[in-house]
Amino acid sequence: LVITEIQDDPRGRDTDREYVELWNRGEAALDIDGWWLQNCADRTVELSGRIGPGEYFVVAGSRNRNENGGLSAGGELGELQLSNGKGSVLVFNDRGELVDQVRYDDSMPWPERESGQSLELTAPGGDNSNGATWTGGRNEYGPGGRGSPGRSWR
Repeated sequence: LVITEIQDDPRGRDTDREYVELWNRGEAALDIDGWWLQNCADRTVELSGRIGPGEYFVVAGSRNRNENGGLSAGGELGELQLSNGKGSVLVFNDRGELVDQVRYDDSMPWPERESGQSLELTAPGGDNSNGATWTGGRNEYGPGGRGSPGRSWR
């Protein structure tokens, strides 16, 4: 499971419109019941559901499209909020093992972004700890901003 997109500074209210996108790069479905996301302030949110092989799963501030800026989400961030500009997102499995982590930043080699632009991993199989492998979201997904929540960035 790979973190492939982060919306830390959406247009409008951050609380409902932030999101993290996860991608199952494996060949089998993943049961994520009991897994969790964590931010740099050690706040967590438990995940649940199944992610098919090659599928994306979006965890947003709200699952309601009218509140979250127009995206389809499979889970909610709850009390977990993302730091604007720089911070971290970690994914742990149900055994407490770190599965993936991204420490994003607002300085080189991370892309320069405007408010409303998500961070999108340009090569899902690449090194997502390297800021040079990320780009600012380009596609409008709704009033929340630019990005590609729930699908490939291309």
